[in-house]
Amino acid sequence: MLLSLLLFAQGISQTYMTNIKIAQDYYNSGKFDSAAKAYQSAFKSNNVMGTIEDRLNLARSFVKINESDSAFNQLFRIVEKGFFDDKNALLNDESFNMLKGSAKWTKLIETIESRQKGKNLSMKSKLESIYDRDQLLRVEIEKLMAKGNKKFSKIEILWQRINKNDETNRKDIEKILDSLGWLGPSEVGIKANTTFFLVIQHAPLEFQKHYFPVMQKAVKEGKARGSDLAYLEDRIALSEGKKQVYGTQVSFTSEGKLNLSPLADPENVDKRRKSVGLGPLEDYLRTFEGRKH
Repeated sequence: MLLSLLLFAQGISQTYMTNIKIAQDYYNSGKFDSAAKAYQSAFKSNNVMGTIEDRLNLARSFVKINESDSAFNQLFRIVEKGFFDDKNALLNDESFNMLKGSAKWTKLIETIESRQKGKNLSMKSKLESIYDRDQLLRVEIEKLMAKGNKKFSKIEILWQRINKNDETNRKDIEKILDSLGWLGPSEVGIKANTTFFLVIQHAPLEFQKHYFPVMQKAVKEGKARGSDLAYLEDRIALSEGKKQVYGTQVSFTSEGKLNLSPLADPENVDKRRKSVGLGPLEDYLRTFEGRKH
């Protein structure tokens, strides 16, 4: 199963999720042209960002309506940007049989293979498994909330499992960071590299503070993203009773109203966000519109 690696999106809009559900329903009922349009609408609603699996499903939809070039455009998009490099998954995916054997298919596979060269594949695999363990149950909760399913017992059980997984992940990441340092995308790929940030972000305050300077150094070396560091910095600040700097942290009232957590110097927040690769705060907050909490 391919997990939902968001393309640098820390928030995902309700409109996106609604369109994805529509697309999946169309696809399952054999209405592939409508499915492709719905997938495209979903990405457009979320600043062209979304999950790898949804991008692959869009490519599959194009294959079903014999739009091979459009399918390849989607596949090359995620491969060339470094978001996807599972060659075997593509080779074994019967949905793409119509594309296999063509010159573009050969180029696609060669591109994946070339990106694998020089990578620490064993560590890549380990980090990706940690990533999956971090995200799988969180994605499940997100889906339940999106459907308006607020059954406390089910969500509570999921959070208990998440907390247990997080503890295991912290031990694994601590060993890797302390022995090998922060491995960059060129060493393990984007998904595996993102694992460091995810595990630290979901850790207790002291763990976050311990590895914050490590991540700062990784950003300076091009091994981590400044936008991710901004999220971590804001989390630490709020946990210490301070105001956040980049406006990445929000909360919801019991009535579902969105609240931006206390923000320092709001007049200049977009300048700060731009300096770390984040879009305008207003656009970011808009991604939460209609989300069920």
